[in-house]
Formats: sequence, C-alpha cells, structure tokens
Amino acid sequence: MKRLKTLLPSLKERKRYLVFEIESETDFSDFKIISKAVKSNILKFLGEFSAAKAGIKILPNTWTGNKCIIKINNKYVDQVKSALTLIETIDNNKIIFKNIGVSGTIKGTERFMAS
Repeated sequence: MKRLKTLLPSLKERKRYLVFEIESETDFSDFKIISKAVKSNILKFLGEFSAAKAGIKILPNTWTGNKCIIKINNKYVDQVKSALTLIETIDNNKIIFKNIGVSGTIKGTERFMAS
C-alpha cells in the first residue's frame, strides 16, 4: 500500500491563539456553557462557510476561571475578535468579553494568561 505524501509546511494553515477574558458578576465554572455561547455567536456572525474556514477550536484545558484560549486561522483573527465582542449575555447574565492578546504559539500566550 502506498503512503500518502505529507503536506508541505508552506501549504499548511497558519494558526493563532487568541486569549480572551470574561467579566461578569457571576462566576462561570462550567466550560460547556461558555464554549456553546462562543461557538454559536461566531457562527451567527461569520456564517457557516467562514466559520469553517476559520478553523475555530476552543481549548478546554486552558480554561482558568475567567480566561480561555481559542485556536483560529491567522486570516480570521479580526473577524473572531469582532464576533466575541458582540456577546452580551450568557444564560441571562450580562458579560463583557475582553480580547487580551494574540500569539503564534501556546507558550506565547502564557504572558497573557498570567496577567
């Protein structure tokens, strides 16, 4: 059986890691609620086609209290930031999404998660 050729690095999608923070009066301990709200709002703002091209993945193991990291395609960073800032409520609780920073590596996001 023939082995498939691997994709050249120049043809692979470049990814960025967006760190965001949620400010609210209530504490959101359940990651699934946040994840569902983020995904649905991005889907509503970008549409299915652009959301699929953006390759959005919310990293569950990075959720710490009120900060989390989203992995996205480098061409859709600004659109995803815009979609996140439009989220006003989660489970009838008023919230404010703050985009803290963008990095090319997960290790680079440590400086945003610490502050």
